[in-house]
Amino acid sequence: MSAIATLLTSESYLPGALTLAHTLRTLGTHHPLVVLLDETQVSVRSNQLLEAAYDRIIPISDQLVTSSGIDRLGRPELAVTFSKLLLWNESYHQILYLDCDVLPLTNVDHLFDVGAALTPRQIAASPDSGWPDIFNSGVILIKPDPQVYSDLVQFASGSDPSFDGADQGLLNEFFAGNWHRLPFLYNVTPTESYQYVPAFHRFFNDIKILHYIGQIKPWHTKTNIDHFRFHHLWWDRFSGLFDEETTAHILGATGEASRLQIPHYSNTWDSATTESPPVSSSAYAEPAPAGSLPAVFPWEQRQPANPTRVFDAGWGRESEGQVQPKPKPSTDNIDTSMQAMKVGTGKTEGKPGPAKPSGLKKKYEFSSRNESSDFNPEESLERIGTGKASVSDEIALITQLARQSHLECTLHSAGTTIEGPWDEVTDLIGQFHAKLHDSGVVRVQSDIRIGTRSDKHQTPADKIRVVEEKLAHK
Repeated sequence: MSAIATLLTSESYLPGALTLAHTLRTLGTHHPLVVLLDETQVSVRSNQLLEAAYDRIIPISDQLVTSSGIDRLGRPELAVTFSKLLLWNESYHQILYLDCDVLPLTNVDHLFDVGAALTPRQIAASPDSGWPDIFNSGVILIKPDPQVYSDLVQFASGSDPSFDGADQGLLNEFFAGNWHRLPFLYNVTPTESYQYVPAFHRFFNDIKILHYIGQIKPWHTKTNIDHFRFHHLWWDRFSGLFDEETTAHILGATGEASRLQIPHYSNTWDSATTESPPVSSSAYAEPAPAGSLPAVFPWEQRQPANPTRVFDAGWGRESEGQVQPKPKPSTDNIDTSMQAMKVGTGKTEGKPGPAKPSGLKKKYEFSSRNESSDFNPEESLERIGTGKASVSDEIALITQLARQSHLECTLHSAGTTIEGPWDEVTDLIGQFHAKLHDSGVVRVQSDIRIGTRSDKHQTPADKIRVVEEKLAHK
């Protein structure tokens, strides 16, 4: 006799386990339904619902796991994970195992025909969508055998038997190369991160079993978050199975976190039932008299501070009916101060240069173009003597310095682009400013990035040509 089995270790998967059982019966399975159940993790009401839905309940309490030898793993936290190994210790001819988050869409009894050709050391399963060279352990077809079970437990007790720390990694390691490949249609695992949309459209009507892997299960929310309404299919099966009160109990099942034993602590003074003993008066100390202790903090070190500048309180105020006149500033050093302010503006040795007319008294006149025909803005600064260079002069100078070095230099309409190590580029900029300063330039038109003024009468090619001509004459 063969059976269809599942595994339930907490109430959080109760909706999936009950929906799976009712779906299999609705689809007309002729095989008994079995559930491996940790009865200590479900309520009495949930246990009653499972007894009504399944033909047999196989308890997987800690005592059964220990007596079966799985305790030899040396890792008690994995006992529930490897409880699936208990299937090989059953007396069924074949077992089709389905996870609780699986939803069959058609009758799957014909899979037992595939298992007829298997040996106990073989397993039938569908490839995993994340790594198709291994199988997904959510849907597997096995042939129980006591010797294979013993070998599985022995293999599991070795060092690092599972590459993922769960039963899927363990079973793939044990049955490596000895598994019969079922079509992916028998274990379709769509997720939000991976969906081959064209294939889902093409083979949707051929899907046999849906497997809701991932953290979000259909019973967690009624919101349809997937593109193909896979959750809607599960809700179609679940709706109408139970009355309103039972449905509320099933969907309100608590998760595994509800079983955490969190100790509660309270303050001693909050739980004291007797009064505290009186404190002796000797525990209190009288404050020290003022001035008996040395100053420690800066604000304790007070010292008298006398004013260093005293202003005449009567200055600017009426005194005996008269107003005190304000002191007049001395004019002895005015000429000297004016000369000091003009240092550098004269011709030689700091002597003052000719006085410039005031801006308010200067007479501005517009002369004809012929009167200033000798002025050429493109001439070099040595001839102009304006204290600043034209933009093209600056571009030509920085380009010449860059070409003399090993730095990459590109001349274009917007200026010159220099590429190289930061310290070498900054050194080049320093040489550029030094050259301009030696030429008498007091106002530099550009800094590290050299640009050109916009000129509607001058094309980008003309700008490059002007700089190249100046480079040719340097």
